[in-house]
Amino acid sequence: MVVPFGPGGTTDIISRIVAQRMGDNMGQQVVVDNRPGANTIVGSEMAARAAADGHTLLLGTSTVMSINPVFYRKLPYDAQRDFAPVTQISAHSY
Repeated sequence: MVVPFGPGGTTDIISRIVAQRMGDNMGQQVVVDNRPGANTIVGSEMAARAAADGHTLLLGTSTVMSINPVFYRKLPYDAQRDFAPVTQISAHSY
């Protein structure tokens, strides 16, 4: 599971909880790979370039999927083409 944020933050904590539960349910370890940098672009690009074999998940956020495509003309990934949503694991209420 690629997390495009540094360790210790909310996104990292949520990803580790989800990875633990996934591992328990699948009977194999799920590794959390923190890849922060460039406003989530580093980790998102890594996930987008991974083989589409179902072994790599991106913990995508609104930054990855909605904000970066608006603010950056050239991204090394296409949020709509390169990623397929699996589930929502959290939501914010403001």
